[in-house]
Amino acid sequence: MEYLKSDLIAKIGKYEHYFLTKKSSLNNCFDSNSIIFPKQIHSDKILTLRNSREWERIKDNPKPPEADAVILLNEGMGAGVVTADCVPVIIAAKNKRAGAVIHSGWRGTVINIAGKTAKKMLEECSISPVDVYAVIGPSIGICCYEVGEEVFQKFKKTFANNETILNEKNGKYFISLSSAVFYQLLDIGIPQKNIEIKNLCTFCRSDLFHSYRREGKSSGRQAAILLIK
Repeated sequence: MEYLKSDLIAKIGKYEHYFLTKKSSLNNCFDSNSIIFPKQIHSDKILTLRNSREWERIKDNPKPPEADAVILLNEGMGAGVVTADCVPVIIAAKNKRAGAVIHSGWRGTVINIAGKTAKKMLEECSISPVDVYAVIGPSIGICCYEVGEEVFQKFKKTFANNETILNEKNGKYFISLSSAVFYQLLDIGIPQKNIEIKNLCTFCRSDLFHSYRREGKSSGRQAAILLIK
């Protein structure tokens, strides 16, 4: 399997989108010159590109801007994020040519980069949350994502005792980043039926995905990509 796609976004017909696996490369799916990647910094910083001139300026700059989400508001623009356990998210508007790609690690999840990005995109487009689809890509699962007590308490403060997000057993602490992002998207009004989760654990599925937790600093990355036609 070289990539995963979403039936929700595919049926719109205005977008090319991929969650790549370790078996694929960017050039297999796109002309790499059609995609920009920000410098990811585990933040809630959002890069918003409203027209092709802004997008071209970023593409031609050898030093990418720092951001962990990119909002695209016009056709002919593409963007991506890379992950190796963190959560990739793709959002696409149904009736307008607008979308976003998001990188949400544990730090970004605590500060709600997914919800903030989705909300900003809705405001920029003047559209309702019911008029977008969101797809949460493969990430490390609660089965494998053990964290320290300090990180666990940060999530507990934000998500109370949500058992789909938090699991404490035998003195160990586990978190589901994808479930946390799911609830953040629900909180801004995106209907559950409009959200798809790719429930594949990047740590477990060494045949498909790179995993920083499994491989350490030598780990590769996989990309999540959105291109507006």
